[in-house]
Amino acid sequence: MGTVIKIDTGSITVKTPSGETTTVMIATSTKFVKGTSSVTQQDLKVGDRVVIRAKPMGDMLHATEVKIGEQTQEMVHQH
Repeated sequence: MGTVIKIDTGSITVKTPSGETTTVMIATSTKFVKGTSSVTQQDLKVGDRVVIRAKPMGDMLHATEVKIGEQTQEMVHQH
Protein backbone atom coordinates (compact mmCIF):
# COMPACT_ATOMS: atom_id res chain seq x y z
CA MET A 1 0.00 0.00 0.00
CA GLY A 2 2.88 2.40 0.67
CA THR A 3 5.46 3.82 3.05
CA VAL A 4 4.76 4.75 6.67
CA ILE A 5 5.17 8.50 7.21
CA LYS A 6 3.53 8.88 10.65
CA ILE A 7 2.64 6.57 13.55
CA ASP A 8 0.18 7.53 16.27
CA THR A 9 -1.30 5.44 19.07
CA GLY A 10 -4.53 4.82 17.18
CA SER A 11 -3.51 5.29 13.55
CA ILE A 12 -0.88 4.94 10.83
CA THR A 13 -0.41 7.41 7.97
CA VAL A 14 0.94 5.95 4.74
CA LYS A 15 2.15 7.58 1.52
CA THR A 16 1.02 5.51 -1.46
CA PRO A 17 3.12 4.93 -4.60
CA SER A 18 0.95 7.53 -6.37
CA GLY A 19 1.92 10.16 -3.76
CA GLU A 20 -1.38 10.28 -1.87
CA THR A 21 -1.47 10.03 1.92
CA THR A 22 -3.95 7.77 3.69
CA THR A 23 -4.57 7.45 7.42
CA VAL A 24 -5.73 4.06 8.66
CA MET A 25 -7.09 3.52 12.16
CA ILE A 26 -5.50 0.83 14.37
CA ALA A 27 -7.52 -1.25 16.86
CA THR A 28 -6.45 -3.70 19.56
CA SER A 29 -7.57 -6.46 17.17
CA THR A 30 -5.28 -5.27 14.33
CA LYS A 31 -2.66 -7.93 13.47
CA PHE A 32 0.91 -6.92 12.64
CA VAL A 33 3.06 -9.31 10.60
CA LYS A 34 6.69 -9.10 9.47
CA GLY A 35 7.71 -11.94 7.16
CA THR A 36 6.16 -15.01 8.76
CA SER A 37 6.33 -13.65 12.33
CA SER A 38 3.64 -11.91 14.35
CA VAL A 39 4.90 -8.56 15.67
CA THR A 40 3.35 -5.53 17.40
CA GLN A 41 2.73 -1.92 16.44
CA GLN A 42 5.93 -1.04 18.34
CA ASP A 43 7.90 -2.91 15.65
CA LEU A 44 6.56 -0.55 12.98
CA LYS A 45 8.80 2.40 12.08
CA VAL A 46 8.48 5.51 9.93
CA GLY A 47 9.93 4.62 6.52
CA ASP A 48 8.76 0.98 6.62
CA ARG A 49 6.99 -0.30 3.51
CA VAL A 50 3.63 -1.80 4.43
CA VAL A 51 0.65 -3.55 2.92
CA ILE A 52 -2.46 -2.82 4.97
CA ARG A 53 -5.70 -4.74 4.81
CA ALA A 54 -8.47 -2.48 6.02
CA LYS A 55 -12.23 -2.23 6.04
CA PRO A 56 -14.30 0.94 5.90
CA MET A 57 -16.19 1.94 9.04
CA GLY A 58 -18.09 5.14 8.56
CA ASP A 59 -15.74 7.59 6.83
CA MET A 60 -12.55 5.94 8.18
CA LEU A 61 -10.50 2.89 7.23
CA HIS A 62 -9.79 0.42 10.05
CA ALA A 63 -6.80 -1.92 9.66
CA THR A 64 -7.37 -5.62 10.17
CA GLU A 65 -3.80 -6.57 9.21
CA VAL A 66 -0.55 -4.67 8.64
CA LYS A 67 2.23 -6.50 6.77
CA ILE A 68 5.59 -4.83 7.33
CA GLY A 69 8.48 -4.82 4.88
CA GLU A 70 6.96 -6.85 2.07
CA GLN A 71 6.47 -5.80 -1.52
CA THR A 72 3.67 -7.19 -3.62
CA GLN A 73 4.45 -8.49 -7.11
CA GLU A 74 2.64 -5.46 -8.60
CA MET A 75 5.02 -3.09 -6.77
CA VAL A 76 8.06 -5.05 -7.95
CA HIS A 77 6.95 -4.95 -11.58
CA GLN A 78 6.13 -1.22 -11.51
CA HIS A 79 9.76 -0.24 -10.82
